[in-house]
Amino acid sequence: MRLSSPAAQHIQGGPQNGKQKKTAPTPPEFMPVDTSGVGEFPWQWNNMGTFNAQTWAFLNTFAARAPSGMLRLIPGLTTWYYNLISATAYVWTKDDRARIDTHLKDARAAQSQLIQAYQSMVSPISPADKQTAATALGLNAASTLIYVVDYQIAYIWSGRKDSGLAPLTVSEIRATPMDSLFTGAPAAVRKVLKPLLEAAFQNEEAWAAEIDSLWNMGRAIRHAADNTFAPGVANDSGMYTIDRSGVTDVRHSFTVAPSTVEIENTLSSSKTITQSLSMRDAGSGSALVSVDGAQAARVPQSVVKLRAHKGAPKDVLAHDGAGDRAEVRITYHGPAEITVSAQAFAPTHGTGWYLEAPITQAARNQSGTTKTGYQFQLPVDTAQLQAAEMSLLQRLLVCRAITFEVVYPNGDPTRLAKSIPTGPGSSATLMGDVHVSANSKHAAKAAMQTDTQTGAPSLVLKLGEDAAGGAPGPLAFVIGAQVHRPFPTLDPAMRRKAKFQQLLALPPNAAPVATEHTSPGDALVAVYEGIFGTITSAQLQHAGVKTALDYVLTYVLGTQWSGTAARHAPPLTVAQMRSALMLRALFPEMPLEGADLLTELHAFLMQLPARSS
Repeated sequence: MRLSSPAAQHIQGGPQNGKQKKTAPTPPEFMPVDTSGVGEFPWQWNNMGTFNAQTWAFLNTFAARAPSGMLRLIPGLTTWYYNLISATAYVWTKDDRARIDTHLKDARAAQSQLIQAYQSMVSPISPADKQTAATALGLNAASTLIYVVDYQIAYIWSGRKDSGLAPLTVSEIRATPMDSLFTGAPAAVRKVLKPLLEAAFQNEEAWAAEIDSLWNMGRAIRHAADNTFAPGVANDSGMYTIDRSGVTDVRHSFTVAPSTVEIENTLSSSKTITQSLSMRDAGSGSALVSVDGAQAARVPQSVVKLRAHKGAPKDVLAHDGAGDRAEVRITYHGPAEITVSAQAFAPTHGTGWYLEAPITQAARNQSGTTKTGYQFQLPVDTAQLQAAEMSLLQRLLVCRAITFEVVYPNGDPTRLAKSIPTGPGSSATLMGDVHVSANSKHAAKAAMQTDTQTGAPSLVLKLGEDAAGGAPGPLAFVIGAQVHRPFPTLDPAMRRKAKFQQLLALPPNAAPVATEHTSPGDALVAVYEGIFGTITSAQLQHAGVKTALDYVLTYVLGTQWSGTAARHAPPLTVAQMRSALMLRALFPEMPLEGADLLTELHAFLMQLPARSS
């Protein structure tokens, strides 16, 4: 059934108000809805804690606005959304890269100054010194920086060696008060080295905050896409639904308000909303029509048609005995407002599934020349882009019953009774788009009556139970809807620029990758070896891996820097790294030199293939 939104509404109160009519405050616009593709609204959305699958199917739709102003509901919201969100990624901007590089440069400078000051004020560091440090710290090898910070400052000068205590781990060094680390250092050395070590840590913290911020720009998209691909009850991206046959399934989560009890009470109430229009024959097949007393406009008489069960539609003033005037009233019984929405993705907690802003910005960036920031990483065809013009349901106005009345003030009741369509199966059409007709759940009954207010003959067409306080059926008539248009800031001109079916396509790189390397894995290994030296076959054998990439991912990052080895826990997997809320926090034992490697790890993880459906 399709119904028009009320242009002007009158609220008739319940028994306590008698017959007095009150003019309602001007409501937000409710646009008429064509529900022919999905049926009426299954308002009993909550079935003992389980979501009604029929309600879910109604909500898993777009609302596409037709030229007439009607909203047509189109199934497939979640599929369309997943295709877009999984094609979206965040590409670092020049400013992003510059901030990261600045923090890394400052950290390296502080580290270099620390080493130079130590060797100048204490003694040069020989290979034998570094081997001594590696042995004491339980490492295969020690860099010059590790010798100064982890061995000399945090092990020797802190007094841990003399006390027979184990060396501090990297995370423990960061957590230890700086003065405690320099307890045994000469005063002059402490005065110079302590500020330099503090600066190194501060620059590392600034880098970590920046890398985690950038990490979350991309991770949120991947997490939302994963939640959409496989909705789960535990993280609010999914919910249990149950259909009429009793089959239970997990589907994408939607919220509906108010409760089913409140909806039922409102639908059962004696309140009504009435829309009216007046028509007068203006000759030549036209009529002067005014809606709710507004200034009349000349329109075709076909603006209102009546149809018998098997007959052809006929203009409302064209029936024999109709006269030259008609008063049309539509009364909606038990109107209820229902708020609906897709479960929004919450980046902080990783819950929900619907994340709109990145797609909006990716489409806006693609409409111009911006190749950084949020971008579509896979081809997005014209059909998907046109879907950006569609809207999502936000609020529904429904009712339990409808009464459609046509009063003929100067009509001939005898002649009208012979020509007007009555009986079951009758229907009415307003403005070519708004249909009041029967469906599988609601019969339409039309009858000639005498209007109680004017005594004039009238046609009364009823759908549903219109008696005051009537019990609503499981399906509610949809009067109208308010919608939320996703991507409201998109420039319509971007669609006119489309020349190919695959409209939006970019190379698949979600973060900058060094151009001299052929793959993200090669880049990751190269950065590691540039800092810590070439990975040898002996190291591979010791770690129990076969490739340099596995050594970096599984042994260095997954075991050593993550701290899982010390906890006797399995190594971190790439999947765990990819799904982490905070990238830096995964690696508490990262040495001071490790920031460059984690920066490259960010790029590596962001370029992994998205989950396929």
